[in-house]
Amino acid sequence: MSSPAINNVKQDSLELLRIYQTNKDQRVRNRIVELNMGLVRKEVHH
Repeated sequence: MSSPAINNVKQDSLELLRIYQTNKDQRVRNRIVELNMGLVRKEVHH
């Protein structure tokens, strides 16, 4: 079962992805990366 904090990160990420899809704003992309830094690190070192 996911904690409320994890659910918020997922919801925030999905909303930011929708926004980024329409406007390609680098600040939005950077925020998505910040929210998902653990996943980003895991993928980089994979």
